[in-house]
Formats: sequence, C-alpha cells, structure tokens
Amino acid sequence: MKFGLLGKDISYSKSPMIFKLIKEHTGIELSYDLFDIEKDEINNYILLLKEGLLDGLQVTKPYKEVVMDFCDELTETAKKIGSVNTIYVRDQKVIGDNTDAYGFYQLLRHASIILNHQHICILGNGGAAKSVYHVCQNQLITPTIFKRSNSLKESISPIEKNYSDDALLKCNIIIQATSHDFDEVFISRLKDQGCQPEVVIDLMYHQETNVMSLGKHAYDGKLMLIFQAIQSFELFLNQKIKHVEILVEKMKGVL
Repeated sequence: MKFGLLGKDISYSKSPMIFKLIKEHTGIELSYDLFDIEKDEINNYILLLKEGLLDGLQVTKPYKEVVMDFCDELTETAKKIGSVNTIYVRDQKVIGDNTDAYGFYQLLRHASIILNHQHICILGNGGAAKSVYHVCQNQLITPTIFKRSNSLKESISPIEKNYSDDALLKCNIIIQATSHDFDEVFISRLKDQGCQPEVVIDLMYHQETNVMSLGKHAYDGKLMLIFQAIQSFELFLNQKIKHVEILVEKMKGVL
C-alpha cells in the first residue's frame, strides 16, 4: 500500500516515521512518501488516488483548505471544520476528511487539559486553527482567534483580534496553531506585560518553541500528530488498528 503527505516545505515531517511504526505494529506492507509540491500539482496526486496508484493521502500546510475543492465529497466533519487533512477513495469517489480535530481532542484527554471556564486563545486562523476551534465549539466554548492584521482569510470565530491586542495578555490557555514560531522579541514583550497563561499548547512538534516558554505548563503537538495519523490510517483501510494503546506508547518513545 502506498501513502503520502501533500504539503510545501515539509522535510521536517515525522509522518514517514509514524507510518513506519504503524507498518511494524500491524504487519501491513506499506510505504509513505513526502510530496513537497506546488498548488498546481495537487490534481496530479488526486488522479493517482483515483487510479489506485496511491491508497491514501494526508495533507498539511498550506493546502488543508485548498485541497477541499479537489475532493468529490467531504465528510460532515470536514464540512463543519472547513479543512481537510486526510483523503481516501470510497466507491470510486475521492473523500476529504479531517482527523486533526480528533488528534487535538486526544491530546487534551491524554494531557488532562480541561477547557471549560477558561479564557482560551488560538493563535492563527488556518486549517489547524479551524480544527482546534471545532473541538472547542463541541465543548460549547468560543475561543478568541488572534491573527495577522493583514489576513484576508474568512473569520472562524465571532471573536477575532490582531496579535497586538491586549486581550492576549488575559488568556488562561493559549493554543498556537500556526506553522511558524513567534520571534523572541514578541514573546519577551508579552512576558514584560504580564502574560503568563496556565497552559500553552503549541501544535508544532519538531522543535521547542518560544511560545511554549510563556506557559506555566507547556505541551507540544506530538500527541495530536500521533492520533490524527492513526485515525487517518484507519480511514485509509476502513478498519480499526488493534492494541492501539501499545502503538501510541511506541510512538511517544520515538518521536
């Protein structure tokens, strides 16, 4: 079976390692490649899926929203979130799905992070931010989205502010959902102004970030990465992985 990741500038991705561990755990022969592509190449990979030359694709920045237009159908989850990170074929139709929300929910559960009655802020307004927002909404929470002042993207939340807004100083939980770290000058300024959230979750997983230094308790995105990948694989095969807890522990020990 052949799988891969669509994105741009994704050499850092740990997805090949994750799928190698899935292969060892399940005994299913598979390969997983990084497809670092331009936007106008997306359709080529959709055609490979339709022709059976690929068995499933994951999608990462900056194509989680763009790729929706290339799918024949979207699951209800993908429609509600407005973002796709998993693509597979069912009944000769290319299906766009989203497992990021599931991955983020599992991160919260395993880290025993409770969102209720907190002032929650999401940094960023792209595909990952939409998945985080969806999980918050399912818990009847409306977080504040912080974004660049020149962002042209459609609003996610009824409460959206620029990064310079003082409301960021009052956040109890900050969730960093962009694909880049914030510079030290910006973080130092927040610290000087008294910003010290109880929890910081940075969805980046390949480096320690400046944002994480703000929180009393800080978590990276490795657990989200693990769980979204496992659910993607289950969707690709249309079956559950057995003894998934053992697999998760192996992944946590390697990543």
